[in-house]
Amino acid sequence: MDSPTQRKRKRPLLETVQEDDGNSKFARALGSVDNQTREKGLQALTIWLSKKDDLTEQDLRRLWKGIFYCFWHADKAAFQADLAVRLAEILPMLSYKVAYLYFTVFLSTIRREWFGIDRLRLDKFMMLVRKFVRALFLYLQAQKWDVEIVTQFMTYIQNDVMLSTDSHPAAGLTYHIADVFMVELKEVCRGGAPAADVLQALLEPFCQTLAKTNRAAFLPRLREAVFDAVIDEVLRPSEKMPLRHLGINQFADHLFQLGASAKTHAKNRQELYEVSKALEQAAKKRQTAPARQAKKGTSSKHKAGFK
Repeated sequence: MDSPTQRKRKRPLLETVQEDDGNSKFARALGSVDNQTREKGLQALTIWLSKKDDLTEQDLRRLWKGIFYCFWHADKAAFQADLAVRLAEILPMLSYKVAYLYFTVFLSTIRREWFGIDRLRLDKFMMLVRKFVRALFLYLQAQKWDVEIVTQFMTYIQNDVMLSTDSHPAAGLTYHIADVFMVELKEVCRGGAPAADVLQALLEPFCQTLAKTNRAAFLPRLREAVFDAVIDEVLRPSEKMPLRHLGINQFADHLFQLGASAKTHAKNRQELYEVSKALEQAAKKRQTAPARQAKKGTSSKHKAGFK
């Protein structure tokens, strides 16, 4: 017969989760410096989320409040990195409804707490956000880039993060999302580029932000991080390019139409027109490049024949 000590060691880390105390148990387990305890906590959280189809936004708010402060107190770099990766890795394992809540409530929690994050903790929370942006793309990829699902997530990013009108603007967060969005999208999409309509949906939050944001300082930052990255890929076409299916001329025209709207302010209009023109010029260069290469090849053959 097992001793009381042995029986105690075999007890599950988390009891059956109750609505009123489950989240605090998860937070305590995830915040443990003991790897085994943290691992069991992550496993328990993943199982709980994957089996609960009736979760509400309020349930996820309570959960993320606990996880946020758990991450707040994580003071070792290795622990921070491991916890960030593991929390983000849960997202692609979830059903659509729970995945949507898990991601959107995560961002709303970060936005709400953004101004309270001191400079010593800012880097680790920016790392956490980046891990979740990457996890979102992995989730959407697992959903075979269903355009309706992509649109729903991107609509949230557009209306509730990039162009939010509530009392938590969190400008630094919007800058960071813009900075990492294309980098992570390209990394996830290597070898499997989404269709044109999906790429348009993925980029739409940034098109609308370029057209509507009243933060003048954000315009050049957004242009460089997102649209210059698109233009750069257009200028260097390859079968392995993640954005190779994007309809460049249609995308350029979409930006032009946004700029032509009577509701668009002058500074935004200028940026939209400039990006639209740059895209059109890049598309023309891409079209003429194969012809130049073919001509160069023919010329080389002729020269070789004269030798």
